[in-house]
Amino acid sequence: MRFLLSACLMAATLLAAPAIAGDKKPVDPDKKVCRRDYGSTGTILPKSICHTNADWQAIDDANQRNVEQTSRNRNMGH
Repeated sequence: MRFLLSACLMAATLLAAPAIAGDKKPVDPDKKVCRRDYGSTGTILPKSICHTNADWQAIDDANQRNVEQTSRNRNMGH
């Protein structure tokens, strides 16, 4: 169960990462951006999820913290 949670969190983080990491264009925090979500089991059609750049940054940061916490807990034997 923990492995599945960890895998889902890692996948969400990887899917949410920008396509080009080295691209340093100024980002408008209020611009609306849509991403495709392939996380639903049992469907082949992605769901489109839209948020502002600022919201996506907060979501990405929270996902990264969850992945790091899950990794630390696994290494500690929890």
